[in-house]
Amino acid sequence: MTLLKNIRAVWLMIGLLAATTFACQLGDADSEGIPDDAVLVNVVTSTSLEPWMQTAVANFNDSSSNTRGETPIYVIIRGVESGQFITNLSADEPAPDLWIPDSPVWVNLAADQGHTSYQHNCQSVATSPLVIGMWRELAESLGWPGFPLGWLDVGSLAQDPSAYQYYSGGEYGDQLRLSHPHPGLSGAGAGTLLALVQSAQAKTDAVTADDIQKPIVQASVGAFESAVSSFANSTNTLVNNMRERGPSYLGAAVMYENDVVYNSNGDIVPIYPLEGTFIATHPACINQEAAADVQEAAALFRDYLLSEAGQETAVSFALRPAYLKTPITTPLTIEFGVDLNQPTVIFNEPNVDALYAVQDLWQTARKDVNLVMLLDTSGSMRGGKIDNMRDAAAQFVEQMGDEDKITLIAFST
Repeated sequence: MTLLKNIRAVWLMIGLLAATTFACQLGDADSEGIPDDAVLVNVVTSTSLEPWMQTAVANFNDSSSNTRGETPIYVIIRGVESGQFITNLSADEPAPDLWIPDSPVWVNLAADQGHTSYQHNCQSVATSPLVIGMWRELAESLGWPGFPLGWLDVGSLAQDPSAYQYYSGGEYGDQLRLSHPHPGLSGAGAGTLLALVQSAQAKTDAVTADDIQKPIVQASVGAFESAVSSFANSTNTLVNNMRERGPSYLGAAVMYENDVVYNSNGDIVPIYPLEGTFIATHPACINQEAAADVQEAAALFRDYLLSEAGQETAVSFALRPAYLKTPITTPLTIEFGVDLNQPTVIFNEPNVDALYAVQDLWQTARKDVNLVMLLDTSGSMRGGKIDNMRDAAAQFVEQMGDEDKITLIAFST
């Protein structure tokens, strides 16, 4: 099938799924509760933060917050992976008033592509380390938590079925099925490859584009990617598929600590790679081209996220608070596999050139893609949301090769 046919097929499938669901749910969308004169604040956040943000937005909207001019504020949230968001901006999607990517490098990447309005007013609202999520029983068979595992260890086990069976005791399948998000669309996906580069170089200073061209780096990334069985378009998709389909589908996957802890009830645990890892700092960046009253409203919402109530809610969704005096409670506890003393080694933030270089390397190193894409066809998606979903799916397919495969799964809430 040619690439153009792939794109058309995806559009047709999404359209049919959406039409079927919407026909059953006409009238479900609820526009009540938005004051007629409200200042609307459109927020785009990385999907890893979406569970927290949905609750935070609901609480903020219920608080009847106003601007200095006594105009009510109403916040609307949407989850989009950082790389996908930049792609959407380049396709002339309207820019939101507040953007919360995984880390500052995505803000710089957007600026490098001409979208400079998010660079000058950013503040971290929560953090989470990039980890390898692994089924608890499998991790224990490999020596966790007493024996540290690294990026290169897990890649080697996934690449060598005989070694995997030997060290795991042969109780968890013939091979370790490994996954990570798409590096062109997801901050966690790009972070996976950059962490491999850091590990191959045995350095914590930010790697450069020249480092990524070194043979040992390309060999390490190529070996790891050859063992990856599937990719996902977001960390949410990845952890939900892993949880619902079990260890035979995926034994391990790269995602953020909060994705693992919040979604798995302790059955999947975070492995903190011994070589080191990145920390997602989730900067909340106000669009400097938004109207003055919208910027004020966006700043007030960000202040709420950083308030005592907002930060305690973040912790309840397994995010590490940006405000360090916030009490740490469940689920950020040992029962869920969390070690707040980890990671002991933190990699420095990469620059834009390194991000471009590692994405280029992935295109040559990766196996053919076998992707599962979850599509929300609920009644609340009618209108612009379903259009955006179709556009995002088509843009994703444009990055796939002719031999790549994609499975579409529709769900409705």
